[in-house]
Amino acid sequence: MKQFSLLAVGLGLILPSSFISCLTIAAYETTIEHTPLRVALEDYWTGPQSQFTHAGVVDMVGNSSIDLAGNAETQALRNYATNKDLRIIYTIVEVFYRIVANRQSVSSAKDLRGKKIGTMLNTSAQYFIQQLLANEGLSETDYTIVAGDLCNAEPCGNGTLPYMLVNGEISAIGYWEPTIELAARELGDDAIIFEDPSAYREIYNLHTTTEKLQDPTTRAEIVDFVRALHQAQHLYTTDPESVLPRITNATDVPVDILEAVWHDHNWNTTLTPNMLSILVKEDQWLAGLMGRDPMTEEELAPLIDPSILDEALGLHNGTGPCIRHSRSAKRQS
Repeated sequence: MKQFSLLAVGLGLILPSSFISCLTIAAYETTIEHTPLRVALEDYWTGPQSQFTHAGVVDMVGNSSIDLAGNAETQALRNYATNKDLRIIYTIVEVFYRIVANRQSVSSAKDLRGKKIGTMLNTSAQYFIQQLLANEGLSETDYTIVAGDLCNAEPCGNGTLPYMLVNGEISAIGYWEPTIELAARELGDDAIIFEDPSAYREIYNLHTTTEKLQDPTTRAEIVDFVRALHQAQHLYTTDPESVLPRITNATDVPVDILEAVWHDHNWNTTLTPNMLSILVKEDQWLAGLMGRDPMTEEELAPLIDPSILDEALGLHNGTGPCIRHSRSAKRQS
């Protein structure tokens, strides 16, 4: 299709919109982390549209119509184990997680022994809980993980983790923001926070596949988009006040909540330098969950591809394509 579009342009033909070469970008739109993708498309991308597929890496590896996907590194590992064509090409943000507990039953992280801790199963949040509590001497058999839903704005209803914590269904939550901040506010003076930056940080990356990178037209479009994303990232570090209302519009997270959790987000404009060693360690945990052998450093190394970022920073601005979209799926990190 893309080759045909190029031929038609070279011949001076006017193609119907169904023949225009487009990128499809997947991201879970409930997350703060995905929003630089929006800013890139709205402010720096020269294509005629700016819409997303509400999905993640798992959808991209199973759907060749998706060209790019934002997701945490744990989901890249889960899918790379069976789809070696997956590639990480850019780090959008690194995020430190927290555990919030009810002070009425918990006074230290060690007190979570024998307790129920809410999170989203098989995600970066569960890995964070395991790492933080391992640093406190607790194994995964010392507590029970319970599944619950995120909450982006009050009131947090039945089935959400803040609701479950306030109503005593669980004793603590380990999760990404703003669910933790909202739960802490719901608990008020009864909230106690546990955090350990050395335990874990989410590395939220942009992904593609070797199939996309091997197509010259798609690769050029991806390079153009990464260049636009690189420009958008600077707003998050140099002028955050300008993007906070836009994040609220995209995610429904109130501005005051965003301000409260902003310091937990490190908005990057590169690839995380030590990501490979982090992936090797994380995969040992994920392999146990998935019932497979851990991948070696040699096996994991091709997952990270810096070539697109190198090209994006070294090339002139392109004109860019249009952006297709559809909606489906639920975020996993």
